[in-house]
Amino acid sequence: KQNIGDILNPLNEKIKEFERKVEETYDRESKQRFSLEKEIKNLFERYSSDTVQFSAYFPNPSSTQSAIDSFMTLYGLPFSYHLDEMQSEALKYGIRVLPEVVVYDHLHDKIIYRGRIDNLFAGLGKRRTRATERELNECLLAIQSGKKPEIRFTNAIGCFLEKRH
Repeated sequence: KQNIGDILNPLNEKIKEFERKVEETYDRESKQRFSLEKEIKNLFERYSSDTVQFSAYFPNPSSTQSAIDSFMTLYGLPFSYHLDEMQSEALKYGIRVLPEVVVYDHLHDKIIYRGRIDNLFAGLGKRRTRATERELNECLLAIQSGKKPEIRFTNAIGCFLEKRH
């Protein structure tokens, strides 16, 4: 006969290892989110005007309005936000990865820039010490200066947008 402890101990060890991995992933994603929100707030403070407006859309099928409200409050993001429940805005702008940003010219009905905020993340979970390229900032600076942005599209790093069924 086997002692029940001999059966449960390996299972308990696997559960503890799983908990550790979940905590590490959560910590890593929290740092990424904090870095991105800080950069977005800085960009908002620098470029928001009558002609440059910031809005956030949440197209994830699992998002709820209360979760979005909490997220925006937690990170102190000072601009409008919307639940894109039917993913119509994500489809309109060609969003494939979250987070991904779009600079859209409503006057000429065209995308000026779509992609990452900066290159702080080289890949999923692969963070640089600091961003060396800040494409969204460069795009907004060009617009503010009355110039055409040089970069139009970059590959955003994040999770693929889960399509609504």
